[in-house]
Amino acid sequence: MDVMRPKLIWVNGACYRVNNSQLPKQDEDPDDYIRGEDNDIETEEMISSAPVEEWNGKFRVFLDIPSELYGHLIGKRGASLHMVQDQTDCKVTVPRGARHKAAPVEVVGNQRRAVVRASNMLMMAADRGRMKMPPSHFVTVRLCTQHVQNRLTTFKAEALELGGRGVVPGLFQDARRLHLTLAVLTLLTEEERQTACRALQEHADQLRGLLPASGLSLRLRDLDIMNDDASETRVLFARVHEPDGGGAMQQLADRCYDLVVGTGLGRREHDSVKLHCTLMNASFLVRELDESDPRHREGRNATFDSANIMRELGKFDFGTVPVHELEVVQRYTTGEDGFYRPIGAVSLVQA
Repeated sequence: MDVMRPKLIWVNGACYRVNNSQLPKQDEDPDDYIRGEDNDIETEEMISSAPVEEWNGKFRVFLDIPSELYGHLIGKRGASLHMVQDQTDCKVTVPRGARHKAAPVEVVGNQRRAVVRASNMLMMAADRGRMKMPPSHFVTVRLCTQHVQNRLTTFKAEALELGGRGVVPGLFQDARRLHLTLAVLTLLTEEERQTACRALQEHADQLRGLLPASGLSLRLRDLDIMNDDASETRVLFARVHEPDGGGAMQQLADRCYDLVVGTGLGRREHDSVKLHCTLMNASFLVRELDESDPRHREGRNATFDSANIMRELGKFDFGTVPVHELEVVQRYTTGEDGFYRPIGAVSLVQA
């Protein structure tokens, strides 16, 4: 972001300036990350759906912000929270202690407009804090048919025989977890998990309508890497093709992506979903290590040389997979069948 031309966010007619693309970390001094663009531009509309009520001659609102984001509201030594209170002349109470997990954030002020402005500042801070957190869930299509699993086993054996710097068994994806990712989300509460699943369920007919009446199959074929230098590869993947070239899967993926981003629980990082299936990933080398382990940081920066693999196996064909449903699954979990543990699903089979 150009610091001389900060990002502007419009919310129901109000303009806010974001001076830093990152919220201050809890161990850093906060910047004035959200501020009214002009003193006379404010809004009567809440970002949150929480109602503003009259209370003891004042105005009050309760904001259901996940406790995992409280640190982004408070800042180091409370500096971020003080900034919001000073700019709006409102009192903001962030739950502590035993109430930390259950109670909402309370905003009280003498004027409704001030309460709305303080609430919007807090909600925007929470949203930006969420974007700094790693995704907890993702929307996916399973690609792990038995045939594809068998082909991955063959590919793995051939790739290891070809070798190359850093090419070891730990780089390879578990065959039972092969998938196509459509969107990632950060879901911190049960209500948020239900919201994400509901956003897809409510548009299930529309999503099914994007697919041909005869159904959709995907073919995993041809290797590619996420960077330009095969000698310093971090991720190697198979491209996901539509045999008929109709583009239905791309439309479905992009629509799912838009729906997830529209909930405010997912992040928009690109304009269109890249259809691919990860086969080898340097980060897999540290998946069993705790983040406090020094080897974790070293592993996160590791690369491997895939030049031999790309040259000899670049056209590898893993087979065709029928698409029957979308699933919302939780990262770092394992279900009974070895895939990620799902929290919701949408059938794509037309009645």
